[in-house]
Order: sequence, then C-alpha cells, then structure tokens
Amino acid sequence: MTLYTWGYGNRPATALQAILAERPHLIAIDTRLYPSSPRRPEWGKDALKAALGDRYLWCGAILGNAVLRKVAAPPGKIWAMNVSVGMVTDHLQRMAAWMDRNGYAPLFICCEQRHHGCHRTDVAELAAQVAWPGASIEHLD
Repeated sequence: MTLYTWGYGNRPATALQAILAERPHLIAIDTRLYPSSPRRPEWGKDALKAALGDRYLWCGAILGNAVLRKVAAPPGKIWAMNVSVGMVTDHLQRMAAWMDRNGYAPLFICCEQRHHGCHRTDVAELAAQVAWPGASIEHLD
C-alpha cells in the first residue's frame, strides 16, 4: 500500500483533477484546518467538492495542521477543538478500513507545495503507523 501527499501551492485546481484522473484509485483527503483560499476560490471546500464529487473529503477538523501538530503531546491529551490523539487514530483507522474495502488509497492534500515541514507529511506518517502499517509514502510534489 502506498499513501500519497500533494500540495497545490500556486497551481490551479485542474492540477489536482489531473492527478486524480491519472490515478483513479486515489481520494483527495483535504487536511487543511480552514479549507478556503480567499485569492483562489477554486481551492475552497465547496468548489473542490463540486469539481471532484466523491473523490474529495475534507478532514481538517480532525487532521488539520493546528490539530495534528499536537500529536507529540502526551497520550490522551485533549487539544485544539477538543480532539484527542485517540480520535485522530480512530478516524484514520476507520478511513483506512473503508478505503481498503473499496479499493482506494488516500492522497493527503494541503496548500503547501513542498512536503518538507508540511503537516500533510505528519498525517501520512501517522496514517502509516496506525492505519496502514507498513505502507510507503509517496510525495507528488
């Protein structure tokens, strides 16, 4: 199993559509805490859902950068928006079970074009530990 990450940076939304067209087994998992872009409305949650349909899922309330950066906190600690480590783990495990049953893999997306230092890399690494043990990670920068 391979988990994927990608950040749009200054690219148009059609770039994400092209990735999903080339890889029909991927579902875009939006990890942005705030899924909007005032200067780029095509990157808003509603616009992406309209363009991608069932191949887009916003999970920022659980996997967003302000939330996930706290994963290193002591086990069970509650942080931003009352989300616990257990809730993040449970969410990823349920996501993995559904995707595995339906033949999909995640493409964790956010706005940072480069994956180095970006929280989507943290999401993918955590997912590889708790939801898809042994999975590799490919960054589609």
